Amino acid sequence: MLRSSPALSRTLALAALLAAVAGPAGAAEFRSVQGVRPGHVAWVYRQPDAASARVAYLRAGASHIRTTGCRKLAAGGWCHVTVRGTRGWVQDRFLRVGSGVMSG
Repeated sequence: MLRSSPALSRTLALAALLAAVAGPAGAAEFRSVQGVRPGHVAWVYRQPDAASARVAYLRAGASHIRTTGCRKLAAGGWCHVTVRGTRGWVQDRFLRVGSGVMSG
């Protein structure tokens, strides 16, 4: 019988946690920013929580935003996005499926 070490168990648990946070593999979609007033932005947060650190932003009308999973939480829906190489979470109310020309 194979026995796993505590270090291997921790590594596997961390990998499972990261996969859950990153969203479902292969489920990438592209979305456009909606509902953001001109001159304002939709903030991208480190975690799906508006109290977490802001890591990027999306301008009104931005398109071709890559999402790798969305989830509904008690505080609303969030989508995991990649913006200019930065990963984070945006409230889903600011995104709609589909996009036009790539921008950020």
